[in-house]
Amino acid sequence: MFKTRKVVIVGAGHVGSHVALALIQSGEADDIVLIDILKEKAAAQALDLDDCVSGALCGHDAKIRAGEYSELNDADILVMAFGRSRRPGETRLDMFDDSIKMANEVISHLKQVDFKGIMISISNPADIICEHIRRQMQWDSHRCFCTGTSLESYRLLRVLSAATGYSRKSIQAFCMGEHGNSSFVVWSRIRIGSLTEQTHGIIVLTCRQGISHFLQQYICRLCQKLHRTQQESEEKKSQGFHFKVYIVKQPEISQ
Repeated sequence: MFKTRKVVIVGAGHVGSHVALALIQSGEADDIVLIDILKEKAAAQALDLDDCVSGALCGHDAKIRAGEYSELNDADILVMAFGRSRRPGETRLDMFDDSIKMANEVISHLKQVDFKGIMISISNPADIICEHIRRQMQWDSHRCFCTGTSLESYRLLRVLSAATGYSRKSIQAFCMGEHGNSSFVVWSRIRIGSLTEQTHGIIVLTCRQGISHFLQQYICRLCQKLHRTQQESEEKKSQGFHFKVYIVKQPEISQ
């Protein structure tokens, strides 16, 4: 018997609807259900997305509709995309209180169903919300995933590609840490195509200089969020920032 690939998305806003659209265009799901506290919004989004199925580039057919939490009983994937948008000047951590309240509301519904699939959490602050839901539901860690610093890594690939002229597909680079202001670039693990170590080092250093203006702006904004004065931020910006490359050596494994 053919098993459909069913995905339930909690939150039918910008993020949730884009996840649904990506699933439609890629053909990775056969059955997509949108759940939102605003039921009419979920229904409207489902209708719009249902029109997209006819023009899906993959040519794959799919069902998409608004539904209830009971749909999770036979779902394979649960995507958490609830939450409000960030206000001007807010960090993702500033959304903690509101997001926890929303998460607890969702958890109250999850406890009434028998979901056996995998959860992917996008709601900010992403890492914290994912772990909070996992602990409250007492789900195994191998069933719960957060998008983490994947967005930062994708942005890094874009910036590196623009700075070096190399295709993003030829660049290996990633960010680590928590999704948000505390994430960081692992410079020592950047790889560009099949370049030699010497040439690769020159490219990375050139790239670092090329995006220094971007990093200066980022750090100035971060300083402001840490309640430093505008004058201090301007002094830091005028002085310029100098970044050191830290190479982490892999420990030797005895045979």
